[in-house]
Amino acid sequence: MNSTNALLLLGALLFIGYYYYRLVATTRFSVGRLWIMPLILGFLAVTTVPNDLLSDSHQLEAIVVSVGLGLVNGVFQGCFMSVVRGPDGALYQKGSWVAALVLLLTLPVRFGVRYLVLGMPSVAVGVADPSLEFTYIAMFLAVVVGRAVTLLVRNPVLFEEIFV
Repeated sequence: MNSTNALLLLGALLFIGYYYYRLVATTRFSVGRLWIMPLILGFLAVTTVPNDLLSDSHQLEAIVVSVGLGLVNGVFQGCFMSVVRGPDGALYQKGSWVAALVLLLTLPVRFGVRYLVLGMPSVAVGVADPSLEFTYIAMFLAVVVGRAVTLLVRNPVLFEEIFV
């Protein structure tokens, strides 16, 4: 393994570790930050759309399945997380070990479905295909949007924050 691959692996592991920390810890929360990540990922998704996306039905199937799996994962994460108002009046996102466990259990399923059924390689092989980049970004966008919408629907304190 060369140093570039080692750095990429280390960066990916740090990102996954931070993501899991955010899933289980109680952290300060703002409604504005709820939509920052979906906007960034949406911009990335729009800028990485492959030119031949609609010409290959296999790629389109892969994208639809990946987005569907991501959306289901995001809804499950949002179902097990909650937003509460702390004693200082600020909003806090309460994480859940169940949300982290759901993510941990669905990762092999998502990669397995894409690899075995749709014939798409995993991230470990390398992201060189534009449709593969778009598929991963769209899947993660679906996770983030599913979680955000579920948090908004399940937590009335967020509606108070937005509309009051």
